[in-house]
Amino acid sequence: MTKKKYSKIMKCSLLLCLLFSSMAQATQTFISLGGGYTSFSENYASTSHIKGTFGLMSPSGIIYDLSVGYSEAKEQGDLRHFKVAPILVGASYIFNPKRKITPYIGILTGMNILPSDYNSPGFTLGGKTGFLFKIDRELTWFLEASYLTATDSNTELNINPLNIGIGLAMNLRSEGKKRGIRPVKKQKVKSEYQKRKQKRRRRAEKRRY
Repeated sequence: MTKKKYSKIMKCSLLLCLLFSSMAQATQTFISLGGGYTSFSENYASTSHIKGTFGLMSPSGIIYDLSVGYSEAKEQGDLRHFKVAPILVGASYIFNPKRKITPYIGILTGMNILPSDYNSPGFTLGGKTGFLFKIDRELTWFLEASYLTATDSNTELNINPLNIGIGLAMNLRSEGKKRGIRPVKKQKVKSEYQKRKQKRRRRAEKRRY
């Protein structure tokens, strides 16, 4: 890959990070880490994958995320290895965001960083679906399946990896935490004995004067 392509990738990544950072001021942010099983098209053996995600979630259940993954597979009948690192932007919808167990569905688009003998980066498009299992306000387990495309015009590469994985997401800012509001101090309720004692003191002070 040439230096120009690297610079374009870096610029796009920085712009996406700035976009997500500006949107994070009004939405809930989270990070997640997951991995699992990957099945490539024919000619490549099944393998595993890992993925890290930074995302934003609105109260209505819409999620925008930026994910970076990695997977490596061995070509059947050959010693050559196939490596791919997808950088994806996604949008998902949670059907019942207030429930502890809820399904979601989404779309993905981005690019695949491929080995040097391919025309990298390659465009990719796909979809995903899964379930969220909320532990508490901060932690959520997820089970996800995604289907992507990877094409290369130079080598006529055309594979469709199917990823099935599990992971853990952590909320960086919970909706239940309200900033700028100080807790109201509870006023102590005086007992009848304390009230009588206070009256006696006042009477005694008046008699002295």
